[in-house]
Amino acid sequence: EFYILYDRENASTNPRTLINIREKPTIKSLAVHTAYSGNPVIILQQVAQDDYCWLKVNVTTSSKNDSTSYITVTGWVRGDLVTEDKSP
Repeated sequence: EFYILYDRENASTNPRTLINIREKPTIKSLAVHTAYSGNPVIILQQVAQDDYCWLKVNVTTSSKNDSTSYITVTGWVRGDLVTEDKSP
């Protein structure tokens, strides 16, 4: 199975919503990077914290300093912001 970041709340109005990739599995944690809804992710770990399911992921996204280069970031995302990629 393949997974992507996906913001259900904003999908109809802004399909390229930025999603925070956090340092720790909590909404109070520092966002170490952002990635667009639709970016593929690899799930590494799952925990329950702050009434959320949190997923530790690897996500490939554009570099903060150079939008033409890509980097892989490891961090935490709320589980409700990840979905199975059903594209062909």
